[in-house]
Amino acid sequence: ATVDCLRAWGASCTLEGDTAVVTGIDPRRAAPALPLCCRESGSTLRFFVPLFLLGKQKVTLTGEGRLMERPMGVYQTLCRERTLLFGQEGDKLYVRGPLQPGLFTVPGDVSSQFISGLLFALPLLEAGSVLSITPPVESRPYIEMTRQAQAMFGVESVWTDENTLRIFGGQRYQPVDTVVEGDWSNAAFLEGFSLLEGDVTASGLIENSLQGD
Repeated sequence: ATVDCLRAWGASCTLEGDTAVVTGIDPRRAAPALPLCCRESGSTLRFFVPLFLLGKQKVTLTGEGRLMERPMGVYQTLCRERTLLFGQEGDKLYVRGPLQPGLFTVPGDVSSQFISGLLFALPLLEAGSVLSITPPVESRPYIEMTRQAQAMFGVESVWTDENTLRIFGGQRYQPVDTVVEGDWSNAAFLEGFSLLEGDVTASGLIENSLQGD
């Protein structure tokens, strides 16, 4: 779903074996002409909305199954407070920016996908922003994983206190070659066979991973 949306947006993404090669675009100036289908992927939908808010063009996203029934109130409130377009009709959701830097307050007891989505987009604004997360922050490991991934591509943010992130503006993601670490929660099912006198090896896992699971 994410690859389809990237391609529809104008980015290049080729998949060969276990390797993906992505050539990016400037999200502030690119606007897909057709609706982008996120299928049933909540992370795709929530990651893309803030990126589309960087531009001035209306962008429509669609979903399948029950995707559009998932809560999107965090972004809806954000857009209403900033008089940005956010609408939903059936299986279609549409947004339009441009998003401006400033103070963003997000509840900490919602999906970290909202926070990650904002972290992806805010560094691309010309000036800095502050992301205040109302405690309790229930998905901190995933926030840290997002920041770690961004740092690999040259984009940084800093905690000014336990629940406040300062995101520097005017940053640009730099192209790099990297490896996506394995998923501990999925590997746990396979590793469980070892407890039954099996012989299982799961590769690609990092012992000092930030994964909360």
